Amino acid sequence: MKRIHYLATAADDGRLLRDVITSRMDVSKRLMKRCKAHPQGILVNGERRTVRYIVRAGDDISLAMAPSLEESDIIHETNPLTVVYEDDMLLVVDKPPGVTMFPRRRGERGSLAGAVLAHLEAQGEACTFHPVSRLDIGTSGLVLLAKNSFAASVLSRQRAQKYYQCFAFGRLSSPLSLNGAICEAPEALRHSVGPLFFVGSGGKASRTHVWPLAYVEALRATACWVRIDTGRRHQIRIHLAHQGHPLIGDVTYGGPPIAAARPLLHAAALTYQHPDDGRLMHHFLPMHTYSNEPDAIMIKEFLEDHSEMR
Repeated sequence: MKRIHYLATAADDGRLLRDVITSRMDVSKRLMKRCKAHPQGILVNGERRTVRYIVRAGDDISLAMAPSLEESDIIHETNPLTVVYEDDMLLVVDKPPGVTMFPRRRGERGSLAGAVLAHLEAQGEACTFHPVSRLDIGTSGLVLLAKNSFAASVLSRQRAQKYYQCFAFGRLSSPLSLNGAICEAPEALRHSVGPLFFVGSGGKASRTHVWPLAYVEALRATACWVRIDTGRRHQIRIHLAHQGHPLIGDVTYGGPPIAAARPLLHAAALTYQHPDDGRLMHHFLPMHTYSNEPDAIMIKEFLEDHSEMR
């Protein structure tokens, strides 16, 4: 089990151990409680201590990072899994479209979680993980996963920069900054293919930035880069649909069902600080076609011809 260490400084002398853990080691109270429950969860100079211990300068404080999420109910599957980056704390993978993050019911197969757990098991690692980012079933691209509670706790406090690529119906000629609050539709008005959301007063504050790249005549759509400052469910899809530019393939929000059986939205870039040493991490995976999209020929040809999408 991985441990994280902190060497107490003169500024920590005389403070309660619990205060040093939460303020200096960037550990949440919830995670500290998990550590307390473990026999070797919280050690000072190699000896177990309570959180009311008075810290002295030079003390070596270490915490056992128990995995954060038990996945015993998920079937481990050897589905293809594209690993973009991996170390002992993190895993970044490429999620294909049409694949759920987790099973929607007990015993369901084909989820990304099942493939991730099989990957970890094959490497002899603990079969647990925590999703730091999530994608809708139809959205493809980068997903960031933490292998333990500490990494998940640190990353959850960051505001990772997330960039997407998409095809929005119609012509967009200039950048957009969209700030509409997102509301959930009443139960009676929800669409049969899933829950609907809309832009309206009283909703959750949301911000989306859109940069148009090129108009694709064959799709009657504009290829765009998108950055989100918030992470509301369906945020990009809702904001662009509200502007009259729904995503190609996004029939839930009014997009034309051409060239794709899903919304043409891809999580292409991710930037954050590593939870271990704070170094800046950047992953880039441009939009591409997948083996389960045999009919997306126009998309493939466009991506090959336009370097700005790569």
